[in-house]
Amino acid sequence: FVFVLIFQSFQVDLRHQHRVLFWGVLGALVMRAAMILAGTALLNRFEWMMYVFGGNGTAAAELNDVWYSNNGADWFTATLAAGWSPRVGFGALEYNNLLWVFGGFESGIYHRDIWFSYDGNSWAKATDGAAWSSCFLSSVVSFDGKLWLIGNYNFPQDVYSSADAVNWRQETTPPW
Repeated sequence: FVFVLIFQSFQVDLRHQHRVLFWGVLGALVMRAAMILAGTALLNRFEWMMYVFGGNGTAAAELNDVWYSNNGADWFTATLAAGWSPRVGFGALEYNNLLWVFGGFESGIYHRDIWFSYDGNSWAKATDGAAWSSCFLSSVVSFDGKLWLIGNYNFPQDVYSSADAVNWRQETTPPW
């Protein structure tokens, strides 16, 4: 029925309809196969990565190293000294194809800075003073196209959101 409407709309002569239909279906099959092969090749080139950021080292020394693995068994160093200072209790995640580090605690200092990286080795500061009071032992998650910072050690009811990781908005107080 659809083909009849298309042929009538384009005024395809009855004697050419079989040939047009044959080549149209064959062309669609070839294009579908090409897209499947290209998609498979692209997925085979993509690698999942796990990252581990800083924290406490030996003798409770705070660290700012970054490690990565694509299988959980073999780990490689991205850097032993990231751009952000050594710290513990910070938030970290991947958002918009970037790695992010949020706040944390270092030798009596509650950090409010935010850092990002394309590769885990080179880091840039997004902001030095985010809107939240501190980000120590906070949960940072990505949901609905935004970043969410939920609770922290000093203010467990704090909830902030951001679409760009720099400008944060305090949400209404949650029920907990």
